[in-house]
Amino acid sequence: MSTPLKHPGIEMTLIVDPDSVDGKLCAYEEKTDVNGGPPLHIHHCQHEIFQVFEGQYRFHLEGEERLLGPGETVVVRPGQAHTFKAVSPHGARMRFDLIPALKSTEFFAMLPQVIKDGGDVPALFQQFDSELVGPPLS
Repeated sequence: MSTPLKHPGIEMTLIVDPDSVDGKLCAYEEKTDVNGGPPLHIHHCQHEIFQVFEGQYRFHLEGEERLLGPGETVVVRPGQAHTFKAVSPHGARMRFDLIPALKSTEFFAMLPQVIKDGGDVPALFQQFDSELVGPPLS
């Protein structure tokens, strides 16, 4: 496993390196603090599959919300607006896969520094064929 990447309220560890599968996917294990999660966003060219291991997440997908717990999965297709947040008091843990990988590992490696520096996060998303379309879940 690789060194964890830390984003506000989120710690991610690469568990399937895209180079090991000819770029077909990349997979991360994520530990999310309670109320932690990304802003509403879209991946224009990738599927994203989430599988919950511990705790509960509230997922928002294309205007609908649902609660997911251990063993449950949600599939996000390219172009679908989505976000999530951990709702368990001690946070939650999941795996997510991005298919194909494209340059996801580069994006996630750059994101913490862009956030820390107060940089242009929407521009970073656009650079990697994604788009911010709303705030995180409240």
